[in-house]
Amino acid sequence: MNILRNVNGVVVVVELSNPEHKVAHTKFSFQFESAFANLQPLDQVDNIADINSPSGNPWPTIVCEIANTQSLPSITRKVNNFWLLPNQVEDVIVIKLWPWTNCRQDANGLPLRRLTCYKFCRRRSRHTRSGYHPLQTIEFGTITTRQRRYNGCSARGICTLSIEPACIYAGCPGTPPYPLPGNVVIDLYIIQQAIFRRM
Repeated sequence: MNILRNVNGVVVVVELSNPEHKVAHTKFSFQFESAFANLQPLDQVDNIADINSPSGNPWPTIVCEIANTQSLPSITRKVNNFWLLPNQVEDVIVIKLWPWTNCRQDANGLPLRRLTCYKFCRRRSRHTRSGYHPLQTIEFGTITTRQRRYNGCSARGICTLSIEPACIYAGCPGTPPYPLPGNVVIDLYIIQQAIFRRM
């Protein structure tokens, strides 16, 4: 939802997140942070929502962007012109919540909605003149780009995204070896189901 405000003669657009946006972010963050639950406090990760901290904290190494009303070209420009600049972020995960066309559902009441996850990696994504391209694209909704039924993410463990410790701990002194023994795995079906419950 966008709100237009007139502040001293300047129109300001304030974008408020809706329930699907919030729950997608919450479920991603919970799965990500749970991977670090058994580590020592100094090896933990922090979830920050704003990089404009007055304390001069370093940039995050992993960013998850939930794109609801924002178009894919717009979010891709942000990935290339902001997050993946040199000496910034290692991985950018974009979860695109496509519009729910005409509130369509199947015979069982399952929403027919396209949901897509794009993973960009500064070290491994293909880079051309137009910028970085997704290293991985995962459809995890119930329809495809052509509005056709899609059943490729119908249970836990089918549509997963892996984030490597080398990306998470990039720039940390004394690593490797990494405190985290393996990849952080995000199950997109959990995010899908949470989104559908909030629609």
